[in-house]
Amino acid sequence: MNLKHTCQSLSLGLILLNSSAFAATGYTSQTSGQIVLAPKDNLLVATTVVNWDPKASDQLIVKWIAPKGFCQSSTFSIARGNDTQHDVSWSYRTVVHQNITCVGKWQVLLVNTSTNQILSAAGYTVTATGAQS
Repeated sequence: MNLKHTCQSLSLGLILLNSSAFAATGYTSQTSGQIVLAPKDNLLVATTVVNWDPKASDQLIVKWIAPKGFCQSSTFSIARGNDTQHDVSWSYRTVVHQNITCVGKWQVLLVNTSTNQILSAAGYTVTATGAQS
Protein backbone atom coordinates (compact mmCIF):
# COMPACT_ATOMS: atom_id res chain seq x y z
CA MET A 1 0.00 0.00 0.00
CA ASN A 2 2.79 2.38 0.90
CA LEU A 3 4.64 1.58 -2.35
CA LYS A 4 1.60 2.56 -4.45
CA HIS A 5 1.33 5.89 -2.65
CA THR A 6 5.05 6.57 -3.24
CA CYS A 7 4.70 5.94 -7.00
CA GLN A 8 1.77 8.34 -7.25
CA SER A 9 3.75 11.02 -5.41
CA LEU A 10 6.74 10.44 -7.68
CA SER A 11 4.55 10.82 -10.81
CA LEU A 12 3.04 14.01 -9.43
CA GLY A 13 6.53 15.32 -8.65
CA LEU A 14 7.64 14.70 -12.25
CA ILE A 15 4.58 16.48 -13.62
CA LEU A 16 5.27 19.49 -11.39
CA LEU A 17 8.95 19.47 -12.37
CA ASN A 18 8.05 19.46 -16.08
CA SER A 19 5.50 22.25 -15.57
CA SER A 20 8.09 24.37 -13.77
CA ALA A 21 10.64 23.87 -16.54
CA PHE A 22 8.00 24.77 -19.15
CA ALA A 23 7.01 27.93 -17.27
CA ALA A 24 10.62 28.98 -16.80
CA THR A 25 11.48 28.79 -20.49
CA GLY A 26 8.18 30.34 -21.67
CA TYR A 27 6.18 29.49 -24.74
CA THR A 28 7.28 31.47 -27.80
CA SER A 29 5.40 29.90 -30.72
CA GLN A 30 2.85 32.13 -32.43
CA THR A 31 0.61 32.14 -35.46
CA SER A 32 2.32 33.59 -38.55
CA GLY A 33 1.30 34.04 -42.14
CA GLN A 34 1.98 35.53 -45.55
CA ILE A 35 -0.40 37.05 -48.06
CA VAL A 36 0.22 37.54 -51.80
CA LEU A 37 -2.03 39.54 -54.13
CA ALA A 38 -2.18 38.91 -57.89
CA PRO A 39 -4.55 39.72 -60.78
CA LYS A 40 -6.49 37.10 -62.72
CA ASP A 41 -8.84 38.35 -65.44
CA ASN A 42 -11.12 40.91 -63.71
CA LEU A 43 -10.21 39.63 -60.24
CA LEU A 44 -7.62 40.28 -57.59
CA VAL A 45 -6.77 37.02 -55.84
CA ALA A 46 -5.25 36.95 -52.35
CA THR A 47 -3.43 33.76 -51.41
CA THR A 48 -2.72 33.26 -47.72
CA VAL A 49 -0.37 30.74 -46.15
CA VAL A 50 -0.77 30.39 -42.38
CA ASN A 51 1.27 28.52 -39.80
CA TRP A 52 -1.10 28.30 -36.84
CA ASP A 53 0.06 28.21 -33.23
CA PRO A 54 -1.43 24.86 -32.18
CA LYS A 55 -1.78 26.03 -28.56
CA ALA A 56 -3.61 29.30 -29.31
CA SER A 57 -7.17 29.97 -30.42
CA ASP A 58 -6.25 32.74 -32.87
CA GLN A 59 -8.89 34.18 -35.20
CA LEU A 60 -7.67 35.46 -38.59
CA ILE A 61 -9.30 37.64 -41.23
CA VAL A 62 -8.39 38.85 -44.69
CA LYS A 63 -9.28 42.53 -44.88
CA TRP A 64 -9.68 44.04 -48.34
CA ILE A 65 -9.27 47.82 -48.54
CA ALA A 66 -10.69 49.19 -51.79
CA PRO A 67 -9.70 52.43 -53.49
CA LYS A 68 -11.90 55.43 -52.70
CA GLY A 69 -15.08 55.85 -54.73
CA PHE A 70 -17.39 53.25 -56.20
CA CYS A 71 -15.45 50.22 -54.93
CA GLN A 72 -16.25 48.45 -51.65
CA SER A 73 -13.97 47.06 -48.96
CA SER A 74 -14.72 43.69 -47.37
CA THR A 75 -13.55 41.19 -44.77
CA PHE A 76 -13.32 37.39 -44.87
CA SER A 77 -12.67 35.04 -41.97
CA ILE A 78 -10.08 32.29 -42.30
CA ALA A 79 -10.99 28.96 -40.77
CA ARG A 80 -8.26 26.85 -39.22
CA GLY A 81 -7.68 23.72 -41.29
CA ASN A 82 -6.75 20.28 -40.03
CA ASP A 83 -3.09 20.92 -40.87
CA THR A 84 -1.78 23.78 -38.74
CA GLN A 85 1.38 24.19 -40.84
CA HIS A 86 1.28 25.69 -44.33
CA ASP A 87 -2.53 26.13 -44.30
CA VAL A 88 -3.39 27.71 -47.69
CA SER A 89 -6.57 29.66 -48.49
CA TRP A 90 -7.76 32.08 -51.16
CA SER A 91 -10.11 35.04 -51.37
CA TYR A 92 -10.81 37.35 -54.27
CA ARG A 93 -12.39 40.65 -55.24
CA THR A 94 -13.89 41.59 -58.58
CA VAL A 95 -12.45 44.87 -59.86
CA VAL A 96 -15.14 45.47 -62.51
CA HIS A 97 -18.67 46.24 -61.26
CA GLN A 98 -21.48 47.17 -63.67
CA ASN A 99 -18.89 47.87 -66.42
CA ILE A 100 -16.99 50.27 -64.13
CA THR A 101 -13.39 49.37 -63.24
CA CYS A 102 -12.35 50.01 -59.64
CA VAL A 103 -9.10 51.84 -60.38
CA GLY A 104 -6.57 52.78 -57.74
CA LYS A 105 -4.60 51.10 -54.99
CA TRP A 106 -6.13 47.94 -53.52
CA GLN A 107 -4.70 46.66 -50.26
CA VAL A 108 -5.19 43.35 -48.52
CA LEU A 109 -4.23 42.59 -44.91
CA LEU A 110 -3.91 39.33 -43.02
CA VAL A 111 -4.97 40.25 -39.47
CA ASN A 112 -4.94 38.21 -36.26
CA THR A 113 -8.02 39.62 -34.54
CA SER A 114 -7.12 37.82 -31.29
CA THR A 115 -4.00 39.98 -30.91
CA ASN A 116 -5.00 42.85 -33.27
CA GLN A 117 -1.73 42.22 -35.15
CA ILE A 118 -1.22 42.56 -38.92
CA LEU A 119 0.65 39.40 -39.95
CA SER A 120 1.14 40.36 -43.60
CA ALA A 121 0.05 42.99 -46.14
CA ALA A 122 0.06 43.35 -49.93
CA GLY A 123 -1.09 45.95 -52.42
CA TYR A 124 -1.93 46.19 -56.10
CA THR A 125 -2.73 49.19 -58.29
CA VAL A 126 -5.49 48.74 -60.84
CA THR A 127 -5.43 51.14 -63.81
CA ALA A 128 -8.08 51.76 -66.46
CA THR A 129 -6.01 49.75 -68.98
CA GLY A 130 -5.11 46.84 -66.67
CA ALA A 131 -3.52 46.01 -63.37
CA GLN A 132 -0.01 46.57 -62.16
CA SER A 133 1.76 46.04 -58.87
